[in-house]
Amino acid sequence: MSENPINILMVDDREENLLALEQLLEGPEYNLIKATSGPEALARLLEYDFALVLLDVQMPEMDGFEVAELMRLKARTKQVPIIFVTAINKDQRYVFKGYQAGAVDYLFKPIDPVILESKVRIFASLYRQRKQLEKEIERRETAEWELRREQNLFHQGPVVVFKWLAIENWPVEYVSPNISQFGYRAEELVSGEKTWLEIIHSDDRDRVISETGVLSESNRNFFEQDYRILQADGREKWVYVFTLVVRSDLGQITHYDGYILDITERKRTEKALEESEERYRTVTEFASDFVYWRTADGWMRYVSPSCLDITGYDPEAFYSNPHLIDELVHIEDRDLWGACIRDAETGVCHSPVEFRIMTKDREVRWVSHTSRPLRGEDGRLLGIRAGDHDITRLKTVEEQLRRLNSIDGLTQVANRRYFDDELDKEWRRSVRRRTFISMIMIDIDFFKAYNDTYGHQQGDEALRRVAAELAKTAKRPRELVARYGGEEFAAILLETDLESSAKLAEKIRANVEALRIEHTASQPLPVLTISLGVAAMLPKLGDESASLISRADKALYLAKERGRNQVVTLPGA
Repeated sequence: MSENPINILMVDDREENLLALEQLLEGPEYNLIKATSGPEALARLLEYDFALVLLDVQMPEMDGFEVAELMRLKARTKQVPIIFVTAINKDQRYVFKGYQAGAVDYLFKPIDPVILESKVRIFASLYRQRKQLEKEIERRETAEWELRREQNLFHQGPVVVFKWLAIENWPVEYVSPNISQFGYRAEELVSGEKTWLEIIHSDDRDRVISETGVLSESNRNFFEQDYRILQADGREKWVYVFTLVVRSDLGQITHYDGYILDITERKRTEKALEESEERYRTVTEFASDFVYWRTADGWMRYVSPSCLDITGYDPEAFYSNPHLIDELVHIEDRDLWGACIRDAETGVCHSPVEFRIMTKDREVRWVSHTSRPLRGEDGRLLGIRAGDHDITRLKTVEEQLRRLNSIDGLTQVANRRYFDDELDKEWRRSVRRRTFISMIMIDIDFFKAYNDTYGHQQGDEALRRVAAELAKTAKRPRELVARYGGEEFAAILLETDLESSAKLAEKIRANVEALRIEHTASQPLPVLTISLGVAAMLPKLGDESASLISRADKALYLAKERGRNQVVTLPGA
């Protein structure tokens, strides 16, 4: 990869001289910049970083000596080498004046191309070496600064760095100054006034010695330990110790390097949690609710035995698979479950949330879920305590009541209010899933004449028979038949396009006609018939369900206009 061209400033009040210099030096390694006067040269020097200045001595207004003297006055330009180019005098006193002004060399006209090129090449090489040296100095200064920063981080931070020898009592060879957080001076440990083994709590000392010996001899390169130490004032502190085992070329352990971190607060929190957990277990073992304790990293710390009664899984299943609790949630309720988890972690909401779960036997059950976050003294999230209460029986009763409130008393199909609610709900679902939703509007032909001829009691019986036939024909789970008002009925067909909906509508029409309900006032057949309007839509965000109703109603109007006892379809927008 070629180096970037270096800048060379050529200063001469005569263009032909500048052109001659340019022709002699032209090449990819130089960026030649010209100036025709002293002031212009000084301006260029402030604009660019130059490796060399070729400066004509004899110029009007400001000669080369003046330019050189001004260059030496500015920090930015005083180190730039100057070669004077002149044709007027080789006298030693004249040359000396140039050197006094700051020149490093002279070129006398007429210029010898070989001498010019060699001198320029030398100064270009020196420039590149200087730049490389400056970069190296900068790199080293940066590295030294980073090293000092890291040292300050260790010395002033919570982590104590150590090195102790693998001999009796573990004398300390180095410990960082921040050992002072435990009341000790680094000097008293390094001098041998105190050994690390003396600092370890007497109740933990034998264990630590034994663990260190076993772990070191097992050819491990590092190990971790938690134990207590005594501060200089006699108080005990829990520390986490990460230790590197250092061996000689012969494989013998010579010393240990590592770091120590105060974990007293963490240990205090863990102890409080253990005591709390024991109380928690005592209460929940006798509760019928499914109660659990989930840690911040998602694992189960405790699961009550009643989980078996509610989910079909025993506690061990939840311990071995921490995601089982999430997998149990009914697929349609998982967005709600996700929001519930987020709220529990932030403590925003403690209110019970109701959703469905799938048991091990694939049975759907309803639960009322409560949860709250557990936090340490420092505010850190430790986990979530939660409980699920089985409300399946309550939901069954609620559903029965809802059905009673949703059924038309005369025809025993869905009433108008239930129909409107279901249409609104399924419309939103179709928008989310990008699926078709269809509607059939149904009207009994000449029904007023039927009532006038046979009486209202017989008219009610006719409504019941027609409704029963509609419900029997449109009986799939994704089909809903409702009494829309008077002698009008409506059906919602989910995930069904216009063609399939039209086929079902024709089947309904034929089945009602086949009932052969006498209607002498009907034309042209003397039996009760129906007219049907069908519409289907693939709704998108912003569409309203009213547009589907309007299209189905328009199709029904056309069916009646065209002679009744027929099906008319109207595509969606």
